[in-house]
Amino acid sequence: MAAVRADDEALGGGRFAAIVPRALRRAVAAAVRSRLAASEPASSDLAERLDVLIVNEAKGLEFDSVVLLDPARIVAESARGVNDLYVRSPARPSA
Repeated sequence: MAAVRADDEALGGGRFAAIVPRALRRAVAAAVRSRLAASEPASSDLAERLDVLIVNEAKGLEFDSVVLLDPARIVAESARGVNDLYVRSPARPSA
């Protein structure tokens, strides 16, 4: 949660994702909701902007910040291996 809060502060808002191993998705999502609900009111807004997803759910979506939880386990679960951790940054306009 500290990483997401730091990114939220640095970016001044945005849409966030926590990419987790399939086996941990429900537990992590519940823990995130519980922890944010128990903290300051500003966190309720963050809870609405934070998605807890597995790799397949995140494919094709765009986020301002992404945190990987247990990337080694994500790779171990994947038939695509480390390719599931690859993210292409959007093209930057040339100066």
